[in-house]
Amino acid sequence: MLLLVYNTLIHKHIMNDTQKHLNNILTGIVQKNIPGIKTLEVLGSDSLDFHDVSVGCLRRALEDAFIAGMTCGCVLDKTNYHI
Repeated sequence: MLLLVYNTLIHKHIMNDTQKHLNNILTGIVQKNIPGIKTLEVLGSDSLDFHDVSVGCLRRALEDAFIAGMTCGCVLDKTNYHI
């Protein structure tokens, strides 16, 4: 039982670090490719949360996200992403 609790805590810590790393990568990609967006956090204001984005900017952001995923060695299985 103690081992199960320990493994659960370690898994949660790793997932928190992974989520922070993912958020940093995605925020950087957006800031690089889509002018006017400074954060991916929901700010609770239509003028801050909704943006007009050109197809070219969106495509570059998606390409960068794909390359980042390939570089990190992300694998997609039937249920979730593993980094």
